[in-house]
Amino acid sequence: MTVMWPTNGALDVTRIRHEIESLNARFAWLIDHAAGDGAPDLFTEDGVYALDALQLNGRDQIRAFYELRRAQGLRTSRHVFTNFSLRVEAPNRAVGTWVLTLYARDGAPPLPATPLAIMDYEDAYELAADGQWQFARRSVRVVFGVVQDLLARYR
Repeated sequence: MTVMWPTNGALDVTRIRHEIESLNARFAWLIDHAAGDGAPDLFTEDGVYALDALQLNGRDQIRAFYELRRAQGLRTSRHVFTNFSLRVEAPNRAVGTWVLTLYARDGAPPLPATPLAIMDYEDAYELAADGQWQFARRSVRVVFGVVQDLLARYR
């Protein structure tokens, strides 16, 4: 999809918001239904995914993170993103925040429906040459709950 800019010079913030919401929905779907396969491709080539003290630099490190997770065995998760706030800084650059409620357990469903954590996501987005928005940076901060056991596996 190519982003078309209005001829009057105004940014189409509604369209940008929709496209970035779709990017984030794709990210959540790939993690929840494809064990993260394809999620690294939603980042810029040098994109950063920072999860508390763990920082992954570039698609290769992000890909390795999800490969290591898959090697741990079946994990069932649902990433429920809400409270989206967006600020468009330029036709090709925006920043946004989300609140994530994470349901995740090892094994197959049905599983207990108790949230594992609630996290704040702070994102920077860039519009790629092909007209697709990508994550330039995703910074995640745990607000409630604990995910250190998960992150400890990748240090």
